[in-house]
Amino acid sequence: VVRLLFERGYALVGFENVLGVRLADLAAERLAVVPPSGLLISGVGEADGETWFDTVSTGFLHADVVPGGESHESFQREALERSLRDMAQVPDFTRYLARVAGTLAGAAGLRTFDRIAQLCGSATLLPYRRRGVQTALLAHRLLWLAELPDSPVAQAEVKERLLRAYFVDGLDIGDPDVL
Repeated sequence: VVRLLFERGYALVGFENVLGVRLADLAAERLAVVPPSGLLISGVGEADGETWFDTVSTGFLHADVVPGGESHESFQREALERSLRDMAQVPDFTRYLARVAGTLAGAAGLRTFDRIAQLCGSATLLPYRRRGVQTALLAHRLLWLAELPDSPVAQAEVKERLLRAYFVDGLDIGDPDVL
C-alpha cells in the first residue's frame, strides 16, 4: 500500500493504530477509574454545543509532547471546527464535557451504530492533561454504553466491577493496561 501511495505522490509521515474490542469481551477490571477530585462529566445539550466545539478544537490544536517528540501534524482551527461540526451531525453522536471544580477540562464524543461504538472527538485542555480526565470520560462513555437496552453488559455489573477493581483489588487505575 505504501508503495502505491508513494507512486501517486504521497509520503508517509506517520500512522495511527485503531483498535476495536467487543464490550462483552472486556474484563471489567480493565475499566476501573476514579476521576480527579471535583471532576464532573455531563452530556452536551444545545446550550453547551459551542463550548464542546471550542474545547475539542483547543485541545486538538495544542499538540501533546510524548516520548518520541511532538506531533508532526498541525491543523487550522477553521478546518478542524468544520470537521467536528460534520462529525457532530452524524446520527447517534453524543457529546460530553468534563469540568474540574467547574472549569472546563476536556471533551469527548461517542457514536453508536449497529452495536458498534466509536469513541472519538476527544481532547483534554493543556492544564488538565495526565490528570485522569480522558480516563474518566472513557469510563463514563463505557458505562453509558452498558446502559443501552441491547448492550452486551449491564450497567450495574460494569459499575460493580469498576468499584471492585479499584477498592478491593487495589488496581492502579492510571495504568492503561489496567483500563
